[in-house]
Amino acid sequence: MLGGLLIGVIVVGLFMAVSMTAGGGAWDNAKKLIEEGAFGGKGTLATRPSINGRHGRRSLQGHLRAGDQTR
Repeated sequence: MLGGLLIGVIVVGLFMAVSMTAGGGAWDNAKKLIEEGAFGGKGTLATRPSINGRHGRRSLQGHLRAGDQTR
């Protein structure tokens, strides 16, 4: 029983690691695309959440409060 649990945890962990790696790479590629000029380029509203995804909503609200009209 314990062996089955261990094998299950290892298999799920491997799939989770691959998924997180692919997600991180996609996030980085999207950030680079925005910085190259897509969606307005650097310094626009689209840049803020792409740089810091963990605080993207908070950064976005602060950006809007600052009076920036680039939408």
